[in-house]
Amino acid sequence: MQKQEVSIKNPKDTIIAVALRVFGRLGVYKTTMNDIAKAAKKGRRTIYQYFKSKEEIYQAVLEKETANMVVPMKAIVKSELAPEKKLRDYSHQRINSINRIAENHNAFKVGFIQNDKVILKLRKRFDRFDLELLTKIVKEGAEKGEFKIKNIELTVKNIHIGLKGMEIDFIRSNWNDDCKLQLNLFIDMITKGIM
Repeated sequence: MQKQEVSIKNPKDTIIAVALRVFGRLGVYKTTMNDIAKAAKKGRRTIYQYFKSKEEIYQAVLEKETANMVVPMKAIVKSELAPEKKLRDYSHQRINSINRIAENHNAFKVGFIQNDKVILKLRKRFDRFDLELLTKIVKEGAEKGEFKIKNIELTVKNIHIGLKGMEIDFIRSNWNDDCKLQLNLFIDMITKGIM
């Protein structure tokens, strides 16, 4: 008799997926552990076996969303695109990803704008990741002679600060056509200069 493979979902992942929907519907602050337990069709005790608090679930949800967000960004950096096109596509994907999370999760949007401590912690991790990927793009551009750069580290830092500075404005504007134009002008200024 051959054993049949059974796909068993990790209960922790199930709770995170359900909490994502509940937070999206009710907001983080109005959501209770009981709301999550009901939606997951589990008892509250089961939820507490995996998470100590609603805040811990919220952090797990944001970590999962952040991890999903960086996948297409990594793909752009690994692609065969020219460095200038990589930088442009990466910048758009970066803002698109942040905006998508903000659109789908009002709690993230509010927390992002109000500097929520959970979001700030994730933000620091994302910033390190962003700097790493931007460095790869800029180094490649310099090595291929497409970017004339005196200091790669400071150039990357300036690009990062510029992109980061536009995020809240773009989130508030719902990433409209003016935002896309503004981002393209920013990338043109970086790659072509203003003189």
